[in-house]
Amino acid sequence: ALANVEVLWAGNRRLDDTMTAGVVALAKSPSARNLRRLWLPDARVDDSAAEVIASSPHLGGLSELELSGNPLTRTGWRMLMRPPALPDLVRLSGAIFSGVRDELASSGRPAWFRLLSQ
Repeated sequence: ALANVEVLWAGNRRLDDTMTAGVVALAKSPSARNLRRLWLPDARVDDSAAEVIASSPHLGGLSELELSGNPLTRTGWRMLMRPPALPDLVRLSGAIFSGVRDELASSGRPAWFRLLSQ
Protein backbone atom coordinates (compact mmCIF):
# COMPACT_ATOMS: atom_id res chain seq x y z
CA ALA A 1 0.00 0.00 0.00
CA LEU A 2 1.28 3.46 -0.92
CA ALA A 3 0.35 4.82 2.49
CA ASN A 4 3.41 3.07 3.98
CA VAL A 5 5.88 4.05 1.25
CA GLU A 6 8.52 6.68 2.09
CA VAL A 7 10.71 6.41 -1.02
CA LEU A 8 9.36 6.11 -4.55
CA TRP A 9 11.24 5.97 -7.85
CA ALA A 10 9.24 6.11 -11.05
CA GLY A 11 10.43 7.20 -14.44
CA ASN A 12 11.20 5.97 -17.89
CA ARG A 13 11.70 7.82 -21.17
CA ARG A 14 9.73 5.14 -23.00
CA LEU A 15 6.52 5.87 -21.14
CA ASP A 16 3.83 7.87 -22.87
CA ASP A 17 1.80 10.75 -21.49
CA THR A 18 0.06 8.44 -19.03
CA MET A 19 3.15 8.93 -16.84
CA THR A 20 2.25 12.60 -16.40
CA ALA A 21 -1.27 11.60 -15.44
CA GLY A 22 0.16 9.11 -12.93
CA VAL A 23 2.34 11.78 -11.31
CA VAL A 24 -0.67 14.09 -11.02
CA ALA A 25 -2.77 11.28 -9.51
CA LEU A 26 0.01 10.55 -7.01
CA ALA A 27 0.18 14.20 -5.95
CA LYS A 28 -3.58 14.26 -5.42
CA SER A 29 -3.64 11.04 -3.38
CA PRO A 30 -3.89 11.21 0.42
CA SER A 31 -1.98 7.90 0.40
CA ALA A 32 1.15 9.83 -0.64
CA ARG A 33 1.34 11.66 2.71
CA ASN A 34 4.24 9.53 4.01
CA LEU A 35 6.49 10.00 0.98
CA ARG A 36 9.81 11.60 1.93
CA ARG A 37 11.82 11.00 -1.25
CA LEU A 38 10.30 11.10 -4.69
CA TRP A 39 12.48 10.39 -7.70
CA LEU A 40 10.83 11.04 -11.06
CA PRO A 41 13.63 11.05 -13.66
CA ASP A 42 12.36 11.15 -17.24
CA ALA A 43 8.78 10.94 -15.97
CA ARG A 44 7.37 13.61 -18.30
CA VAL A 45 6.76 16.03 -15.44
CA ASP A 46 5.84 19.29 -17.14
CA ASP A 47 4.88 22.68 -15.69
CA SER A 48 1.25 21.68 -15.13
CA ALA A 49 2.33 18.54 -13.23
CA ALA A 50 4.85 20.63 -11.25
CA GLU A 51 2.05 22.96 -10.23
CA VAL A 52 0.02 20.02 -8.91
CA ILE A 53 3.07 18.66 -7.04
CA ALA A 54 3.87 22.07 -5.56
CA SER A 55 0.33 22.65 -4.34
CA SER A 56 -0.31 19.12 -3.07
CA PRO A 57 -1.16 18.95 0.63
CA HIS A 58 -0.25 15.25 0.47
CA LEU A 59 3.37 15.80 -0.60
CA GLY A 60 4.20 18.33 2.09
CA GLY A 61 6.50 15.85 3.82
CA LEU A 62 8.85 15.44 0.84
CA SER A 63 12.45 16.19 1.71
CA GLU A 64 13.92 15.18 -1.69
CA LEU A 65 12.54 15.59 -5.18
CA GLU A 66 14.49 14.40 -8.24
CA LEU A 67 13.23 15.65 -11.61
CA SER A 68 16.09 15.17 -14.07
CA GLY A 69 15.14 14.68 -17.70
CA ASN A 70 11.73 16.33 -17.43
CA PRO A 71 10.38 19.09 -19.69
CA LEU A 72 10.14 21.74 -16.99
CA THR A 73 10.54 25.42 -17.80
CA ARG A 74 11.54 28.24 -15.46
CA THR A 75 7.90 28.52 -14.46
CA GLY A 76 7.74 24.91 -13.29
CA TRP A 77 10.98 25.13 -11.31
CA ARG A 78 9.82 28.36 -9.65
CA MET A 79 6.55 26.76 -8.56
CA LEU A 80 8.48 23.97 -6.86
CA MET A 81 10.97 26.29 -5.15
CA ARG A 82 8.74 28.98 -3.76
CA PRO A 83 7.16 28.59 -0.35
CA PRO A 84 4.64 27.49 0.71
CA ALA A 85 5.23 24.71 -1.83
CA LEU A 86 6.68 21.53 -0.33
CA PRO A 87 7.57 22.97 3.09
CA ASP A 88 9.91 20.12 4.14
CA LEU A 89 11.85 20.03 0.86
CA VAL A 90 15.62 20.29 1.38
CA ARG A 91 16.86 18.85 -1.93
CA LEU A 92 15.54 19.55 -5.41
CA SER A 93 17.47 18.25 -8.38
CA GLY A 94 17.26 18.14 -12.15
CA ALA A 95 18.33 20.17 -15.16
CA ILE A 96 17.63 23.53 -13.57
CA PHE A 97 17.94 26.76 -15.51
CA SER A 98 20.81 28.92 -14.27
CA GLY A 99 18.48 31.91 -13.88
CA VAL A 100 16.24 29.90 -11.60
CA ARG A 101 19.27 28.87 -9.55
CA ASP A 102 20.07 32.56 -9.05
CA GLU A 103 16.56 33.18 -7.76
CA LEU A 104 17.01 30.67 -4.95
CA ALA A 105 18.57 33.30 -2.71
CA SER A 106 15.30 35.23 -2.72
CA SER A 107 12.96 32.23 -2.73
CA GLY A 108 12.37 32.13 1.01
CA ARG A 109 13.98 28.69 1.36
CA PRO A 110 16.37 28.15 4.29
CA ALA A 111 20.09 28.64 3.63
CA TRP A 112 20.70 24.88 3.88
CA PHE A 113 18.27 24.11 1.02
CA ARG A 114 20.13 22.35 -1.80
CA LEU A 115 19.30 23.02 -5.41
CA LEU A 116 21.22 20.57 -7.55
CA SER A 117 21.55 20.47 -11.29
CA GLN A 118 22.94 17.91 -13.69
